[in-house]
Amino acid sequence: MNEITSRDNQWVKMACSLKQKKGRQAHQRVFVEGLRVIADAAAMAIPDAICFVSEKGRALDGFEASMPEASNWDGLFMPSPTASMTS
Repeated sequence: MNEITSRDNQWVKMACSLKQKKGRQAHQRVFVEGLRVIADAAAMAIPDAICFVSEKGRALDGFEASMPEASNWDGLFMPSPTASMTS
């Protein structure tokens, strides 16, 4: 797991750009949120996913069990609690 320590991180910038239609079209990606939707995406064997998970999210009961397929994704990133992710 790679830790994000800055809003200048390339993955954070891309995720922020997905809020707008222009960004979604440019990257050919969508942004989904929530454990159930992310678990569904993992279960569907979506090959190219980036998952942002906080420490609090990973600590939730059932997180690991509900997302075993997510371990095959290229990157799971945990934002640093010391980094300010708000704009």
